[in-house]
Amino acid sequence: MFTDLTKHLLRSAFVVLPALAMLTSCGPERMIGDYYVKNTPKGAILLVRPEFIYKNNQMAFDLSDQMSEAEKDSVSFYRSSYLQYVSDSVFLDQYMNNFIDHMLSAGFDVYAREYQDSFMKVDPPAFIVDVAQLQLEESRDSAGSESLYNSGTESSIYPTGLS
Repeated sequence: MFTDLTKHLLRSAFVVLPALAMLTSCGPERMIGDYYVKNTPKGAILLVRPEFIYKNNQMAFDLSDQMSEAEKDSVSFYRSSYLQYVSDSVFLDQYMNNFIDHMLSAGFDVYAREYQDSFMKVDPPAFIVDVAQLQLEESRDSAGSESLYNSGTESSIYPTGLS
């Protein structure tokens, strides 16, 4: 009934036509979506920064039971390897400047708290980003070489880091 050439063309059409339909089916929707994302104003952000950074030393120390919690916190802070040397203002300035740069590159207008009056006059969409708390923690984790190298020895390494 069908020649070999006709059968081959029909098989090819059943493979090629659905593939073509799948490739072009989302074209107009994608173009509309791209246009919307590129041409819709992103809005404004009022950025509220924290006053200070919470710093917590998670490393275990043998501290006297007669010390108050505040004294224990102070001792662990001054026994830290890194935390005691981190300046709140430098860290916050760097963190907030990077955040502002990312928001500006995404198309947002960013206002500091000092310019709150100007922010209140902008057209929507407008957002308030309140970075209420930043916390740095210093900890020490032990990892036996057995788990690292599967060698069966008992030695341990103690990486120290901030998170």
